[in-house]
Amino acid sequence: MAFHRPAGRTATLLGTLLMTTAFAIPALAQIETVTVTAEKRVEDIQTVPIAVTAYNAEDIAAHQMTQFKDLQFSTPNVTYTKGNFTGSNFQIRGIGITAVGYDAESGVAVHQDDVFLANPPLAEANFYDLEGIEVLRGPQSTLYGRGATGGTVNIRTAKPQLDEFSAYGMGSYGNYNSSQLQGYVNIPLITDVAGIRLAGDWTRRDGVVENIADGSKIDSQNTYSLRGSLRFQPTQDTTIDIIGSYSHEADSKMRARKQLCTTDPTGVLGCLPDSATTGVVNLNSTLATIASSKQALGLAGLGALGLFDLSTTPTLPAPLDILNPPDLRKVNTDFTPVYHAHDEFLALNVKQRVTDWLDATFVGGYDYHATFSQESYNNVGGQPFAPNAIANAQGALQGTVAFLTGSPAFAAAYKIG
Repeated sequence: MAFHRPAGRTATLLGTLLMTTAFAIPALAQIETVTVTAEKRVEDIQTVPIAVTAYNAEDIAAHQMTQFKDLQFSTPNVTYTKGNFTGSNFQIRGIGITAVGYDAESGVAVHQDDVFLANPPLAEANFYDLEGIEVLRGPQSTLYGRGATGGTVNIRTAKPQLDEFSAYGMGSYGNYNSSQLQGYVNIPLITDVAGIRLAGDWTRRDGVVENIADGSKIDSQNTYSLRGSLRFQPTQDTTIDIIGSYSHEADSKMRARKQLCTTDPTGVLGCLPDSATTGVVNLNSTLATIASSKQALGLAGLGALGLFDLSTTPTLPAPLDILNPPDLRKVNTDFTPVYHAHDEFLALNVKQRVTDWLDATFVGGYDYHATFSQESYNNVGGQPFAPNAIANAQGALQGTVAFLTGSPAFAAAYKIG
């Protein structure tokens, strides 16, 4: 049995499909052109064979990015953790830095205006007056060298505009006397040839944590940063940029506001691993206590110098709810935190177009970053020394010095108090 389909119906359906397609074409959206410098030259992000997330100045403001930690909320594969002892762990695809040490090197490289920052101020610096930020997922060691296994973060500051004067200012005020001033001024010196740009940011806040030991407020903030940029463009093929910046912080910012712990009565772990309450660390588990204990010094035949006995449970100086208040905004410490940091940065970028297919770039830079931080180990009152233990240790130390030197008078110099 054979079936025949009229040819006219096929033509009608085909014509309908073509008409539908013709009306659908104008509805296609236009792709915005985004330029990046991921390969150290200006390119359209659509043509760059690198997994990169780019933000221009408008994107940074729209996503409310004020510091490095804010990149994790809008950038795929990025995480940020503020560690103790002023360290930070910025990771891309799980690669960053988890070690605690002054010589530990991060797996993510940070560049500002093409200058590599060996010790970037991830926890102190604020974003202000930027041209853009690029986050390149790694590995990026071929283009960016050491420390770029996880990827690279490129920060591009706003450069002077040579054709017009412009200025911007912003201020805010909130509770705890939280204040911020931010702005810039752009001044053409010679139209289309030279110009300067000055920008700054100042942020301060009163302490938000109450120290019940003396009734003071701690964890304050007081940071300012200044940047100056000079652009000289003698020809269309030559661009010279000089950028210098300085930032300073001096306040009582805390590395960790509260330490939660369920006290380990055995002193093996210090805190029990199955819960987190407002207890305190059993100091029998800490390195300082162990190293100065009778048991540790006894291994060297100096057990009489020991200040602690690890076989006994430490006596806490106050009830736990007073020693470590349950309120997360209260601590009980006899040491006021101190946090000082400053950063000096200088960059020279020279870009020369040699021919239509050849560009030359020179980058020179200097960066110095220093941080000084002091804080109580666990933000609670310390364990008092036993007077008898101190007296015994002092007597044993004086006797040992007198025996080794043969001079009791010299040994008396080791008297405490």
